[in-house]
Amino acid sequence: MDFSWKIIIDAGIISAALIVATFLRTKLRFLQRFMVPNSLTAGVLLLPVYNYLMPALGYTQNRLGDLVYHLLNISFIAMTLRSKPKGPAKDSSHSVWAMSTAIISQYSLQALFGLLLTWVLFSTVLPGLNPAFG
Repeated sequence: MDFSWKIIIDAGIISAALIVATFLRTKLRFLQRFMVPNSLTAGVLLLPVYNYLMPALGYTQNRLGDLVYHLLNISFIAMTLRSKPKGPAKDSSHSVWAMSTAIISQYSLQALFGLLLTWVLFSTVLPGLNPAFG
């Protein structure tokens, strides 16, 4: 079995940076006063790591894009699975149907526009463009 642990390593490095950023926020008054998010602090900490240290070890930044892609999809799925709001009862089947339709239509429109843009670029300006661009 050929399983790559690189995504797990990336997730561990990002998690460690978030823990360090949380610790720094508890200790540095500047970060508390200006309400700097832990994720921004962790990103600043990881900037030299992923630009200088990881390429020296043979890692590339391309996998981070894959990780962001999957985590962003999971976050949109999680938004649809949230609990019903308190208050007057609404027809929950209608709201689930509306949310599902909105998400599926957005994915479809995104794919359609991406494919159309890629086709236009293939036929005009960039004939040697990578087919995965769309």
